[in-house]
Amino acid sequence: MRSKRKFRNNFELIVFFVLVVFVILVLTMALIMTGMKVLEMMGYTESQFTHAPVLVFSVATIIVGSTVAAIVSHIPLAPLQEVIAATKRFAKGDFSARINLKGPKELKQLSDSFNEMGKALGSIELLRNDFVNNFSHEFKTPIVSIRGFAKMLRDNPDLTDAEKQEYLEIIINESERLSELSSSVLNLSQVETQTVLKDIKRVNITEQMRLILVLLEKRWQDKNLDIHLEAEEVEAEVNEELMQQVFINLIDNAIKFSDRGTELKLEIFEGIQEIKISITNEGKQSQKKINVVYLISFIKEMDLMLPKEMASD
Repeated sequence: MRSKRKFRNNFELIVFFVLVVFVILVLTMALIMTGMKVLEMMGYTESQFTHAPVLVFSVATIIVGSTVAAIVSHIPLAPLQEVIAATKRFAKGDFSARINLKGPKELKQLSDSFNEMGKALGSIELLRNDFVNNFSHEFKTPIVSIRGFAKMLRDNPDLTDAEKQEYLEIIINESERLSELSSSVLNLSQVETQTVLKDIKRVNITEQMRLILVLLEKRWQDKNLDIHLEAEEVEAEVNEELMQQVFINLIDNAIKFSDRGTELKLEIFEGIQEIKISITNEGKQSQKKINVVYLISFIKEMDLMLPKEMASD
């Protein structure tokens, strides 16, 4: 198959150059005949200017050769120039640039791959902008709370001890929340630089889920939640610390938005090529169950395995 494709490409190249040579010869002959006609009209005879055919042929060859060379030199550069223009737009942060290369199959494949890259970069930029906006809001909220309750403690000396204790607890809780947000940003930075992705080992995902439920026991007991864990013993090659942080965030949010006295259901199942982790809670905000599903792909050629896809129902 590959030899046939190579033969076809070579054959097309030979035909192209034959056509170019043919065009050069035709144009050269046409210019020679035109030049000779002009010399005759100017009164020159073969005895007066015996070298006229040679001169005309030389001039015609230079003109035709230069013209054809200029045209041919731009043919292979045109797709390259289009790619360069699109990459310059990428460099300026415009990931909407797309290319549409015409010609051999390889150029079309390059065009498709380049456009897929642009689409992926655009999605990453959109996620980055969303993260910055959401994080700015999340970071500002506890700061406003801390500042507000600190001012109340300073400006109201008549507060009761119970009120002071309550405000101090809020300040402590909000400061801890700021610390968690800072840790999340640090983890994100480490993921982007692949620092935390180097410590990959085989981890029992189910056991890790059990430990996190014990860690958050006070949180779900305070809301009188009924915890239902349905899980197979599943293992995966992951960064244990990062995976634990993901589970803590998911379960903590599920507890936070659950109605008091409802059920919090956690399921872990191993598929053919993925691990399915489902966390389902019940809350008034959605008026329905919220399912968060993480798929951890098993790819044998890769050295690491991380959550690849999240779906929400």
